[in-house]
Amino acid sequence: MTMPCPFPPDRRPAPDLPYIGNLSVFHKYRRRGVASALVTHCEDVARSKGFSEIFLHVELGNLPASEMYSKLGYRAELVDPEYYSARGKTRRVYLRKVLVDDEEEDELESTEFSSASIFFDPNERVEKKNVPETT
Repeated sequence: MTMPCPFPPDRRPAPDLPYIGNLSVFHKYRRRGVASALVTHCEDVARSKGFSEIFLHVELGNLPASEMYSKLGYRAELVDPEYYSARGKTRRVYLRKVLVDDEEEDELESTEFSSASIFFDPNERVEKKNVPETT
């Protein structure tokens, strides 16, 4: 199943969807859990406001960030067909996470996912694979 882009054509997040944009941690503080803590806090705020999902983006090829987001439960939805970085080579990938309660989280933790699902042909829409359906 291919997910439609949750954002309007001008690429701004829809006002009714929680979206984490341009997360960055100063290089000397990386690999210390700062980014994970910030993302987890954003998820908690979104959940407390009644949202059932949250979105963000990562540049295609940013392996450290992609691996972190995968470990946190984010899944690639699609490549932004209009975005290129200032360097002109990097594409942006939209990621989505379904926010679940503790019981559902225990069930999801028993399911194995591959971080390779974030890396794909930037010219193709992403199909969700190995993602359990939630109700």
